Amino acid sequence: MVGGSNDSDSSGIIKYTSIRYGGGRFYNDIIMGNLVFIGCGSKTVIHHVESLYSFSDSFDFWGGSVNCKHLASIQSRGFCSYNLYYRGKLQFIFEIEQKKDSEYESISAFFEYSGRYQEFQENLNECKLFNSTLIGNYSLPDTLEWEHSIRYSNNGKGSLNNSIVCKYDMTPIYISEDSEINISNNDIEITNNLWWVNESYPTFESMNVQENVIPYLNANNNIITDPRLYGISRTNNGGLDPRPRPESPAWTMELADYPDDGFFEPVNYAGAFGTENWLEGWSWLWQMGYFDTTATSIRLPNQSLPAEYKLEQNYPNPFNPKSKIKFQIEKSGHVELIVYDLLGKEITKLVNEYKSSGSYEVVFDGSNLSSGVYFYTLKSGAYVETRKMILLK
Repeated sequence: MVGGSNDSDSSGIIKYTSIRYGGGRFYNDIIMGNLVFIGCGSKTVIHHVESLYSFSDSFDFWGGSVNCKHLASIQSRGFCSYNLYYRGKLQFIFEIEQKKDSEYESISAFFEYSGRYQEFQENLNECKLFNSTLIGNYSLPDTLEWEHSIRYSNNGKGSLNNSIVCKYDMTPIYISEDSEINISNNDIEITNNLWWVNESYPTFESMNVQENVIPYLNANNNIITDPRLYGISRTNNGGLDPRPRPESPAWTMELADYPDDGFFEPVNYAGAFGTENWLEGWSWLWQMGYFDTTATSIRLPNQSLPAEYKLEQNYPNPFNPKSKIKFQIEKSGHVELIVYDLLGKEITKLVNEYKSSGSYEVVFDGSNLSSGVYFYTLKSGAYVETRKMILLK
């Protein structure tokens, strides 16, 4: 996608798109990824895009100020690199790398913040990144050229905030000598992130992070602890679920403040996912069975217990074929959440068990049902409430 010299122009719209088997080495040994943005402006609309099996990075940003949300990189050789001083904004970024010895084994960083082509860099801002979940392949050898999960090079600048970086066996972060000055002048910002390999690597020193970078990481709320995600799997066995569990530190750790600029969405968790998996319903991962598509009830983290019973309207509505239903339970006890058809016939019980006081979410899958009006009823003690939902295929 190619833009121009106007930072506020639009190069078009890409949304709910899957890009596969691209990337490679081109003219003059320039390596480019599955989707390349060249000088694209901030009015370009990019969201819900996944890249699979790229022979290079999944996404490349060459200058410009395009802003992106909900990007995913699956089993490629790296998520992205920033060049020519890309100065856009990114939020809700997910990558899961392929296992060792795969044709698409990762050989580069999750992110590379690069200041190559210095003549273009004056008076330009760095890119800003919030809420990424980056899952490495956990099995890289020690002889690769780029052994870094996050890499700043060639006077690289940029931010990484409120993110989860886990299951890698590269050095988690590298800042080249000519980029180190950008820490002191705040052009590099690495704050409020969660890092994790396993119990054998409890400190940044044990991960071979540069000695002069460690004090900065420790002083800026970069913590090393298990993110406690629901599941990590690289096969279509229904075992992949990158959302944090209720007990995950992603819900309770201190977060960096979000810029009040109309783009970034303030959320109360670190990483790319909260209670909702934004890859469900459209992505290749979902279509091929990497996620568990059965209805599951998830307790939502709360600062305080609910003061009342509540059944919320399903979302989306109308829906096809899945919709989420949230509800609150004031007092612990037996809970039923039942779906009925228009004639009052019971279709399924989404919940039928004892639950503690709290807020919950359940996914209803209408894949095997015909279009029409359905009702769902929440029962707990003397509380009963019913709402209507529409399945539209």
